[in-house]
Amino acid sequence: MSLQRTIGAVLDEAVRVCPRNVALKDETSELTFEELREHVFRTAAAFGAAGINHGDRFAVWAPNSISWVVAALGGQIRGAILVALNTRFKGDEIADIINRAKVKAVFVADSFLGTDYLKMLQEAPIEHECRLVVFGKEPSELGWNEFLRQGADYSPHLLESDISAVRPSDVLDISFTSGTTGEPKGIVMTNEKSIGNAEAWGNGVGLGSSDKYLVATPFFHAFGYRGGWLPCLVKHSCMLPLPKYDLGTVFEIIEREKITVFPGPPTIFEDMLKAPDSVRRDTSSLRISVTGAAVVPSELLHRMREELDIDTVFISYGLTETAGITTITASDDDISVAANSVGKPIEGVSVRIVDKDGSILPTGSHGEVQVKSPYNMVGYLDDEESTKETISDDGWLKTGDIGLLDDEGYLKITGRKKEMYIVGGFNCYPAEIEFAIAKHPAVREVAVIGAPHPRLGETGIAFVVRASGAELEERDLLDWARQKMANYKVPSQVFFVDELPRNALGKVQKQELALNLPDAAVAASGE
Repeated sequence: MSLQRTIGAVLDEAVRVCPRNVALKDETSELTFEELREHVFRTAAAFGAAGINHGDRFAVWAPNSISWVVAALGGQIRGAILVALNTRFKGDEIADIINRAKVKAVFVADSFLGTDYLKMLQEAPIEHECRLVVFGKEPSELGWNEFLRQGADYSPHLLESDISAVRPSDVLDISFTSGTTGEPKGIVMTNEKSIGNAEAWGNGVGLGSSDKYLVATPFFHAFGYRGGWLPCLVKHSCMLPLPKYDLGTVFEIIEREKITVFPGPPTIFEDMLKAPDSVRRDTSSLRISVTGAAVVPSELLHRMREELDIDTVFISYGLTETAGITTITASDDDISVAANSVGKPIEGVSVRIVDKDGSILPTGSHGEVQVKSPYNMVGYLDDEESTKETISDDGWLKTGDIGLLDDEGYLKITGRKKEMYIVGGFNCYPAEIEFAIAKHPAVREVAVIGAPHPRLGETGIAFVVRASGAELEERDLLDWARQKMANYKVPSQVFFVDELPRNALGKVQKQELALNLPDAAVAASGE
């Protein structure tokens, strides 16, 4: 495996090895690798004409599509830096990222699933000049085709010079993950880190040029990017982007296209197994699936293999800060191993378990999981203090997860040092959610914890102290919250309390809240 590559070199290699293989395909069109490069170069010229240059940041805020990938690559091969925006975020959340990352252009869906993304952007408090380019708004001065047209006269010689100037150590992307201190952090990755991890992911699961990969995980997520379309480019596989998750559509595409690779969170496969016969289709073409969670029930793994006909189910673990995958099970691991671990470290990666003082613990001991990897992030954007807190001087990244290593080197995740919980595959950080809810004028204090959920894995529960004299009901607060943050962040239930339990230092005792959680709180309210 070679880390010394740029995204442009990866694209060139794909064209050299398999120019006429289909690279991208959706319901209406497809592009071979040769055609993909032509589209990407045309887009790169438009970036040049627009003055979005090496080191500048641009964003994509849209559902999975061929255009998403073309726009991303068009900027990246010239050395511009991709900022992938969460499609579930609202205008204020997006504006915060655009402002802090100093994004010069946003490629945005006109609308999707009834959400007017363009209107939200136009009304968002963006503090600097930022060009908007709209997918699906033609003809228009803001439209994608107009953007491309403006690049028609950009010098081919200058474009080649732009592309050749990019180095493996140049920043390729910045991913914003929900923060533990109330705001998302920008995670900075270089070409060699993102590409190297994508290649490791592909090698780990045996991805190849004959595979057809249905990518349902959003491209803004590390799973959909470095575990999705980027490995397809690196390993020359055909990628089919799924704009929205719909169970019937998933079954139809798998059967029609003979999909061989379909990863996703455990909830997707639970949905597939619960589907009625009228919805189910032939899934026997599936040979690879990758899923991940602290614990994946062995029954689910058995049923994925036996009832969905998936040849191999891999369990993986990683963080956005590690560029994605860190550990993964092997193809010949027994189901009992996969159900009780997240595999072994991938090539070039080391994992250790330490105690609260940072001392290395022996095999079988519970402690914080730390990772040393060539794919570890450069750092958090404009946040040297948090970077130093997360990465030690000798290169170990502190994950905040609690786990253990067994005698054979398999990692098992047993808890979280931080308070993060995962709702249907999306990381949720209580501090960020509390920060948002506390802005409601009728809220004096709020504490959010995660609680078990039979389908989503976990769900958020909010404990709220009303402001003096204020009247506030659960439904009103939740409706308000849905206007302010992504739906998966919105707690499923709210309990009003007179005060929050605190220790002698005034810190909220969330363990006490969890121990006294009403039985009703573990039920779903937003299904």
